[in-house]
Order: sequence, then structure tokens, then C-alpha cells
Amino acid sequence: MKTKITLGILAFSLILLFGTNACQKETVFSEPSARLAEEEAIVEGYYTEALSEAEDVGNVMQQNGYQNHQNGQGGQGGQNGGPEVSGERIITVEEVEGESEYEGFPKLITIEFIDWQVGQGRVKDGIIYIWTDGPMRAIGTTRIITFEDFTVDGNLIEGTKTMSNLDGINISITLVGGKITFTDGTFITREMERNREWIAGSETLNEVWDDEFLFTGTCYGLNRDGVEYTNTITVPLHKKMSCRWIVAGIIEMQVGETLTTLDYGEGECDNLATVTVDGEITEITLPQQPRPRPRP
Repeated sequence: MKTKITLGILAFSLILLFGTNACQKETVFSEPSARLAEEEAIVEGYYTEALSEAEDVGNVMQQNGYQNHQNGQGGQGGQNGGPEVSGERIITVEEVEGESEYEGFPKLITIEFIDWQVGQGRVKDGIIYIWTDGPMRAIGTTRIITFEDFTVDGNLIEGTKTMSNLDGINISITLVGGKITFTDGTFITREMERNREWIAGSETLNEVWDDEFLFTGTCYGLNRDGVEYTNTITVPLHKKMSCRWIVAGIIEMQVGETLTTLDYGEGECDNLATVTVDGEITEITLPQQPRPRPRP
């Protein structure tokens, strides 16, 4: 069975990291470690946004029985008072061969973006594929997310992300072959192993803005200078879906011989973070719409 769904409006919850907060000043980074910290936040934002698309579509498909479609109202983002949207997002659902304990699974969900933009957020083009062997919230199920020519503001996103529902609250997340190629031709690669713990909002299935998560784990790869890096979350990253920025948590970033600590704070929803190198602490302002800066 194949169902084609054209969603002009469903994405009220898709702005996530990059919502409609008032404009704030951006810091111009000249310190290399601060610049690398900024780029880490950018990469984190790109993959989080792609994952959020998959999460939102999975929620909608489960609510609509993987076959119904939802049209928007008045050009709004799926809910009353939601942000304006433009472009097109087309969702196709089909049952595929494979083993599953759930009837009608596995399924392949294809999300095609054509100049898709929610509010003042980023423009998405290309395709995200989601293979799933069961309902999104069912314990023991797995989702595999891949990309085809998928870009965010022209930056190409690649990789295979696997999400395994361990107990309904904790989800194991791996990223293999991750790569972001920026519009200037530079790129960052990433391999990742993480755990996501759902700490708030799990009882309100139709509301995403009260959701909160804690992330732990590590990732590694090559940065835009071609230097190996390893990032380890030493204090869990706290993500509130009502805030575009991570609100708390600490990442230790080992780049070559340099150890840099990125501290997102203690829970306030703001775009401030601190970077520590060799005992020296610098406060940085995360960009309102994170984009990679030209390399010197």
C-alpha cells in the first residue's frame, strides 16, 4: 500500500532550534577554539533539525494510521497561530518486505522537500527516508534514517542514523557516515553514538513544545580544517523543544592536541555559552540562525 501525502502546513513544530525569538547580537569569532565551538553548535543544529523532521512525521503518521493526510489551515504551520510556511513537503508511505512483530510493518516513509521553509527558519530541499519496523513509540522498534540530496540552506547533509527504542524513554542513536558539506565546499565528517533520555512531555503525545531530552555519548570525525576531533558529553546536554538552543550541558572537544570545553549553561533558554581552553574562559554568543563562517 502506498499513500501520498502533501503537507503544506504540518510543520508548526519543525522550527525547534530556530524559532521566532527576537533577534540577538552575534559574536564575530576570531579565536580558533571559539570558532570550532561555534561550528560544533552548527553541526549539532543541522542533525538535530533533520532528526526533528523525522520525529514529527513519525508522530503524524502514527496518529493518522500511516495513510491519512493533513492539510494546513490558512498557510499556518499546522496549529492555530502557527508560523507561515512556504514551499512543499510531500510524504509517501509504503509497506516493504522484512520481518516485524507488528502488522503492516516494516514501512518506508519518504519525505520530499521542495523549497520548504517554516517561518523564518531554514530552507530544506531533497529527501529524507525513514525505515521503521514498528510504531514510533513501541519498545524494541528501530528506525533507520537516510538522506538523498538533502540540503539545509544549501548545505548537504549525509549519513545513516539508526534509532532504537530501548524502553520507551531511552533511545539509542548512532550516526554512520555522517558528513555536512557547506556551500563553500568545506565539510565536516561525523560518527556518533548517543543515548537520548525523554525527561518531560512523554504523556502529551500531540504536543511537542513541552518535550525535554537529555543527551549523552560521543562523536568523532574530521573538522573543516581536516583535523581529527573527538567530542565527549561530560554533563548531559539538556534540550527543551520550546528553546532553539541547548540549555545546559558540557562537551569536551579534543581537536588535535587542544582540549576545549563548551559549556551551554545551567538551564536558561539563551544563546550564551562559554568556551574554556587552558584555563581561560571566553563567553560566546551562539548565532540566531547558525551558519558556517568563511574560513580564513
